[in-house]
Amino acid sequence: MLTIKLKLNDQSINQALKELKAYQKKVDAAGENLTHSLTEQGVSLAQLNASYMSIYDTGELVNGIESQYRGDKGYVVSTATHSAFAEFGTGIRGAQSPHPEPGLAGWRYDVNEHGEEGWWYWKDGEWHWTAGMPSRPYMYDTARMLRNMVVPTAKEVLK
Repeated sequence: MLTIKLKLNDQSINQALKELKAYQKKVDAAGENLTHSLTEQGVSLAQLNASYMSIYDTGELVNGIESQYRGDKGYVVSTATHSAFAEFGTGIRGAQSPHPEPGLAGWRYDVNEHGEEGWWYWKDGEWHWTAGMPSRPYMYDTARMLRNMVVPTAKEVLK
């Protein structure tokens, strides 16, 4: 917090006003700086979280996490086509180890009712079998971590 000391004379009051105006400029820019700082920290956290969750990945998921800005808002975005499947999980395995809040995206598990039978899929010239995969909520965890960083980051931005 800013502290301005002044004496009751013209020179001291004018100096205090200059300090106050300089601080006002800093405060005016703080929102944009805070948004940018938290968004970029969010990208780093999401990449770390995704890499720590043992998600089978060719690098597309981790490398596809990026920042995007629209107006005065910043977003941490995962652009990989399988992002939602990794985040929320799929099939019976996803239902057995679900996302903390599957309703966030209206996510449903085992929608085709494959159950324990699972299903076969074609990838890289071979057939593979799966019963789905558990949720690995790397973006959810990132959001929770960022919420805890707002106040310390704001203090740093206004320092």
